[in-house]
Amino acid sequence: MKIVFIPAALGLLLLTAGVAHATPSEPIEAHSVTFNAVMPLDFTDYSMDLLLPQINPAHFANVTSIVITLAGTVAGDYSAYNPRAANTYANQVANIQTSITLYSPAVGGTQTALGVVIPLFSTAPFTLAPRQTVTAGGYDPTGNNPGLGITATATTTTTTDAQTANFASIAGSFIGYGSADVLVDAVGNSSFSGSSNISFNVDTAASAAVQITVNYTTVPEPASLALVGAGLVGAGLLRRRQKTS
Repeated sequence: MKIVFIPAALGLLLLTAGVAHATPSEPIEAHSVTFNAVMPLDFTDYSMDLLLPQINPAHFANVTSIVITLAGTVAGDYSAYNPRAANTYANQVANIQTSITLYSPAVGGTQTALGVVIPLFSTAPFTLAPRQTVTAGGYDPTGNNPGLGITATATTTTTTDAQTANFASIAGSFIGYGSADVLVDAVGNSSFSGSSNISFNVDTAASAAVQITVNYTTVPEPASLALVGAGLVGAGLLRRRQKTS
């Protein structure tokens, strides 16, 4: 009968290897990273580029979704004037709104537009007497000190995930080694309607805050993989010793 002595260290490796094979696979870990960019309040109409840092692709195993949030704030004021002669009244309704649209960049695909229209101000019918001026929001007829005292806000969010048709192009925009160029458009729309023509002046301004959240998953490397390899090497050495004894 042949007796084979196994060194203590080798026995520990074999035991570890057996335990490692019995261990279930590591769980998938979910993570997210968020970047923000802000366009300060500025008079409409304008189109501005907001630069966001891209996500380093070497750090992420799998991007599962990208969440894009656009928060808009608009402000304004107005002045309406009835230039008509005596006994000519102007019945009017004022409607002032601003639209803010975010265009996320696209690589090899169509840009995704995320827009929100914010009603800034809408009046009930009002009457302007001859030569009468009506102002709101701190409007200054000289134009030196615009009031912008009427404000409104809105927020909209869209999520692009692996089931979305243009997911690859959107993900490609925000993953890389540089910056993602995000375009923001802000357009003011104003109207006065009623029974008579009047002259009016409107100031509108808008700010935009863009938030990009990239959700991704990683699978951790099991800490026992190195020991498994060493254990398999040890098992091979044991079999060789048995054959040559």
